[in-house]
Amino acid sequence: MNHSIDRYLNAKQATMPSISSDGRWLAFISDLTGVPQVWRAPLGGSAVPMPEQLTFAEDRVLWLLCSPAPGDARLLFARDRGGDENAQLYLLDPTTGEERCLTTGYDGVMHIPGQWSADGHTLLFAANRAHPAHFGLYRQALDGDEAELLWQSDEPGLLYDAMQHPTAKRVLFSRMALSAAHHLLELDLTTGQARRLDPPDRPARYHSATYTPDGCHVTVVTDLDSDRTNLMRLDLATGQWETVIGPYYDLEYFSLSPDGRTIAFTLNQDGYSRLELLDLERGVARPGPTLPDGVLGIYDERIAFAPTRPHWPSPTPPRAAAATSMSGIGRRWARASGQ
Repeated sequence: MNHSIDRYLNAKQATMPSISSDGRWLAFISDLTGVPQVWRAPLGGSAVPMPEQLTFAEDRVLWLLCSPAPGDARLLFARDRGGDENAQLYLLDPTTGEERCLTTGYDGVMHIPGQWSADGHTLLFAANRAHPAHFGLYRQALDGDEAELLWQSDEPGLLYDAMQHPTAKRVLFSRMALSAAHHLLELDLTTGQARRLDPPDRPARYHSATYTPDGCHVTVVTDLDSDRTNLMRLDLATGQWETVIGPYYDLEYFSLSPDGRTIAFTLNQDGYSRLELLDLERGVARPGPTLPDGVLGIYDERIAFAPTRPHWPSPTPPRAAAATSMSGIGRRWARASGQ
């Protein structure tokens, strides 16, 4: 069947998947109406559901996340103004449609969201409030007003992937010093001092850094000592690095399940992304479900496990969002117009 180029150029996107804490809803960003907005669709049933639009402003939504707290239906999202990339952070109640800006008064500042705490009370984020090139790490109480500055960088570079340690008063984050030389850091909240975890004499890129559930290791995608990106693990006690997944192809993105037993990851194989699963207890990897050909997660770099159910939305080509069960059965949960 032949179609005009106009149909291809007007294909819509569904990105940034996130599952609600009760496992009933899949939230995502889509430009179905022309401007990227927050949508959600119910999980369950056999047909592709009709999604519900939740935001309606004239400016685009850049990021979103469902609350991880049980019984909390709220969402966090980021929106810039006129495409200026100075993202502001908002809290959204999907039941009432009420939006509350958490960063009022900082319109000219870039905010990079990090981890939303498991109890739903606080959010970690980075922002260049003190200097356009120097970012600080902040903690925002969602029932409060002004965010608390935890640490201010005295070097240029974006701060990202901020995450609270599971048990200790420490925060993990990364700094993009150069395009090919990132810093992996850990902040001690008691002393206010940050230490570098990456080898200073071996430049590398780091992204998606995550504490293991026991807090003893950091798992991260990196090209440390390699010409490809691998999944590596750092022992925080000894400083030793080991390769968890070192494939022949570049490893793109990964997500560690809430129980720490399974890693979902994507590989770029001959220009196409492939989703695979690794059972950490048995050390066995297996292919994920067959998904549409394309580069997965190209806009959001996210694989998100459901907090309470054995499935997760997978990163997908730009035109669709999918959910995948641990049984290996993949389903599409958002469909672009014309598909």
